[in-house]
Amino acid sequence: MPPELVPQFTTVEYKLSKPVAPPPVFLFVVDVSTPPEELIHIKESILMAISVLPETSHVGLITFADHVCGVVEDCFLFLSK
Repeated sequence: MPPELVPQFTTVEYKLSKPVAPPPVFLFVVDVSTPPEELIHIKESILMAISVLPETSHVGLITFADHVCGVVEDCFLFLSK
């Protein structure tokens, strides 16, 4: 007989299994045809943003000018927090 049907059991606890949420993903998209002095500020802003992200975050960087120049995944492999 299931425990919830036994009269002596006044309380029944259920454990629900929740799926584990995937880590957050952040993508930075940068137009590298931007003037160099602006790229310096963009770089500083991206590094500041990365420094406050959760350790479990996945980070990607996409650069482009006339077309996509490069895609870097998991920047944390290259940057130490």
